[in-house]
Amino acid sequence: MASTTDPSQSTFRVRSGQVPCLTKPSTSGVTARAAGAPERKFRMAIVPETLWSPGQTLKVYFYSNDLTPQKNQWIKDTASDWTNWANIKFDFVNNLPADIRVSFNAKGGNNSQIGIRARNVPADQPTMNLDPEGMTGADPDYERMTVLHEFGHALGADHEQQSPSGGIRWNPPKVYEKYAKIGWKKEDVDMWVLSYSAENTEATPLDGLSVMMYTVGPDETLDGWSSTTNSRLSQWDRQWIARHYPSNDIPICPETDCASTSWNGGRDGAAYWQDNSGCILEAKLTGDKWVTTDGIVGYAKWGSPLAAINWDEGKQIRVYAISDENQVVEFSYVPSPHHWGYKVLRDPAPPIRSDPMFSTHPKSRLAAICWYDGGDVTKPVNIRVYAQRKLNRILPPPRRL
Repeated sequence: MASTTDPSQSTFRVRSGQVPCLTKPSTSGVTARAAGAPERKFRMAIVPETLWSPGQTLKVYFYSNDLTPQKNQWIKDTASDWTNWANIKFDFVNNLPADIRVSFNAKGGNNSQIGIRARNVPADQPTMNLDPEGMTGADPDYERMTVLHEFGHALGADHEQQSPSGGIRWNPPKVYEKYAKIGWKKEDVDMWVLSYSAENTEATPLDGLSVMMYTVGPDETLDGWSSTTNSRLSQWDRQWIARHYPSNDIPICPETDCASTSWNGGRDGAAYWQDNSGCILEAKLTGDKWVTTDGIVGYAKWGSPLAAINWDEGKQIRVYAISDENQVVEFSYVPSPHHWGYKVLRDPAPPIRSDPMFSTHPKSRLAAICWYDGGDVTKPVNIRVYAQRKLNRILPPPRRL
């Protein structure tokens, strides 16, 4: 169970079988981040050993249920949102056998096998359950989150709050109190909420905006951090599912921007563009040969403008884009190991105090420059990023490293 002496530390557990999820929306977990609480940008947890093969078509079967045909189709359409970003397809079939078998048992809660562990379930038994009492249309956001959440499990995604990287400073008494209201015992909460997964989970710290994240109320954490009901795939949900189900045939976004930066007298460099899913890709120039690098830089809104800079002969690279929320985001390259960091830029003089991020006009372009004071490379590098604000004024957020 979670430590009683330091509630911010949780133990590790190995789980198997169906992964239980909330059976009804939480009223304490839909509050916005408390004033003064730390902001956290996190990413989705994946269990690599449970992934299906990229490019595979998974047969999905719905057992007979009392939901309307329209609601059944809505569930299928919602689940298929994952396939817009992953190289995987769902084929909803009318008969068994099927890879994913969905039951609608009101007493079964919401749960799913993780990825290919569905193969361990007898072929005539369900691998997922959706509670029909939570599919009445009374709370569309919760219903959409539930469907995306369970099909995320079916594709190999784990619970965000149980990422092995941790990051949530839990207040266990309040967490126990919340889950007791929906019938969970203390050991259930310890296993499925407060503990971290000891499985071979690939993750950076949690994505507070992920559909795989439980709602967390500010009273459930020691620092007031919270997470709302996330009814849309987050930036990192899309990026990580695309990374783990890659496509050999990468369609280029027809409205893609292109950014490039060079070093070593122009003999080496890098170029960046978007594929049709919004992922930013990279190609490196060495001598006279261009090579597309593995993985992706990050995700930006479809057709985002791009800007790129480098210093220290390409050892430090920054790529700038605009997110779905029309905020300027920075992807920073770390050469060893090859990794891209991510953060949202803050506006030093926001026109609206409650919006400290550098929010842009929807049709803003981007430009970025960097330099050393007096050309002295021993001094910190200066960076300027230019974009158009919502109010149509072009103002750079001063940044100094």
